[in-house]
Amino acid sequence: MYAACHGVEQDYAEAARWFRKAADQGSAEGQHFLAEMHANGRGVKPDNAEAMRWYRKAADQGYAEAQLNLARVSAQSSEPKTSREYYDRGDADYDKGDYDHALADFDEAIRLDPKFDLPYNGRGDAYRAKGDFDRALADYNEAILHNPKGVGSCLNRGRMYFYRGMLAAARADFKQANELDPKNALSVLWLEIAERRDNVPGHL
Repeated sequence: MYAACHGVEQDYAEAARWFRKAADQGSAEGQHFLAEMHANGRGVKPDNAEAMRWYRKAADQGYAEAQLNLARVSAQSSEPKTSREYYDRGDADYDKGDYDHALADFDEAIRLDPKFDLPYNGRGDAYRAKGDFDRALADYNEAILHNPKGVGSCLNRGRMYFYRGMLAAARADFKQANELDPKNALSVLWLEIAERRDNVPGHL
């Protein structure tokens, strides 16, 4: 990895980019080192909330060093104060399956910043996990209202439409997600599934 190379000028921004790729693919080691970079401000801006989120993901996979660092950072951290911090804690609770606590944090994140789209998307995910599909759809609508370029929200709303048999609406959201991020494999896959279900010629 770039951050560990010796005899070569360290490029922390490039290292952060590769650690993020590994972290997004579920690598506990990648999640831990990305947390370290956020904690130390190397390659990314210093962000304790983001560091804790990635430490927690790695710790949940049993990565021992991340567990120690999570305990250390948690001991140094106070209660969330900003909308982003409440969102991050809610996101971590959601990942653990603690949907009620996640909902409470997403509610507070929205109260502090009603125009921040991610808490609406996160709260929609939590409602969907609890089987409250009407509220989930309403929150995905709010997320898209505040950020029409949010790929995740478009995909999530599209899936809600798809499972409700609203195939034209689902295809529109999946197409929008694909146009926003043509390299997003999920948007390509869901668009193809929706088009085939709706008897529209696919792209694959």
